[in-house]
Amino acid sequence: MKRIFLMVFLFMMFLLISCSGGKGTLPAESGNEEESTNEEFDATEEDSSENNESKPPSPQNLLVKCEDIISLLDLNNPAEPEVLVYLIMHSTVHKFYSDGRYIFSTFDSNLEGYTEAISIFDTESMEFFNNLNLKEYARSVIRIGNYLYVAQDSNDIVIYDLSNMNYLKGVRRIQTAGDYIGEFKVYSNYLFVANGSGGVSIFDISNPAEPDLVTGKIPADIKFYNVRYINIINGYLVVNNDCNLLIIDISDVFNPILVYEDKNAHACGDIVSYKNFLLVPQWEMGLRIYDYSDRELPESRTLLEANKFYRIKNVAVSGSFAYVPDEDGKLAIVDISDILRPNIINRIDVCKGKTASTLFAY
Repeated sequence: MKRIFLMVFLFMMFLLISCSGGKGTLPAESGNEEESTNEEFDATEEDSSENNESKPPSPQNLLVKCEDIISLLDLNNPAEPEVLVYLIMHSTVHKFYSDGRYIFSTFDSNLEGYTEAISIFDTESMEFFNNLNLKEYARSVIRIGNYLYVAQDSNDIVIYDLSNMNYLKGVRRIQTAGDYIGEFKVYSNYLFVANGSGGVSIFDISNPAEPDLVTGKIPADIKFYNVRYINIINGYLVVNNDCNLLIIDISDVFNPILVYEDKNAHACGDIVSYKNFLLVPQWEMGLRIYDYSDRELPESRTLLEANKFYRIKNVAVSGSFAYVPDEDGKLAIVDISDILRPNIINRIDVCKGKTASTLFAY
């Protein structure tokens, strides 16, 4: 009986396996694998979509002008920035710029017969690399490729070759259209120059050793008064025109178009962006927040009032925090995660008791 029962059992198992396709539970396992693969593919597609958004990286460092000192801050924890080093310049600092490795700054020269000097600081060795003394005041400075562009008091731009950091060689001097040179901004292969009453000049810098003037004043029909601060945000040129706010479409640099003008903006300093908002320093009024969702029709939404600060000209942003020089010389840290309800969370002394003013985030 046992032998018969065993034979019947084996025969039934044979029929069961044959009916299931001869592979037991393998089809079900194959289905699970297919389902798992699809889930992984969907996640990859989602990540790829996020990565394709053109979001500029959040600055990791902040330079703060403190009279005759430059403070270099680490912003890896943007709510609690840390001073990495104080650069003691021994005379009044004017402008500075960093390419990530070197800090280029302009300051009053202490040498007889010279008015200005350019200092180069190496952030890897944390040591001064070189000084270049000039007989003219240097207003702004920027590195483009292997060249250093320096705006001089004569309203010219002098270009220095950086091939040998121990010996900066002047290779060209170019004229600009205005009576003053303020900020430099680079967009694509073009250099935009804030040019005082001359508006904004554009140079083609495809060959940075030989820049070509694209236009001397944009747009030609705008009355410019004193352009010192400019920025390029989402493909638009944002201009502080003697405290008037201009927004110019520069998708065609040969035909820039004015799309917005606010003559009551009191925009008296650097203009920066956070998501779809503009942060506009308004000197003694405070920090104005504009909704910039419509690039051609920004809307004033809120004001961080003047009693929080004193004569705001500069603001920098990293992550969801803004940094503003405060009324008592300190640096105010403003939480802008809820941009319409900005909140000052801290004030820190980053200047050894001196007054904080100009900022540069990179």
